[in-house]
Amino acid sequence: MYNQFRYQQNDHKNGFEWFLMRFKNALVAQRENAKGAIAIPILLYVVGVPGILVLLLWLLFFRG
Repeated sequence: MYNQFRYQQNDHKNGFEWFLMRFKNALVAQRENAKGAIAIPILLYVVGVPGILVLLLWLLFFRG
């Protein structure tokens, strides 16, 4: 497993480029996961649920 990790890291010119690639992939994955965690509370607020209740629900349930 360690050799596989090392091989993947050496596929790029240096470790920093590898780190940037991994960081960007993590950000994209996080953004895609966050879409549902943000859309539902916004929809609740638009429908008329009080903001403090939406915030409380988001803190307890929608953050993932």
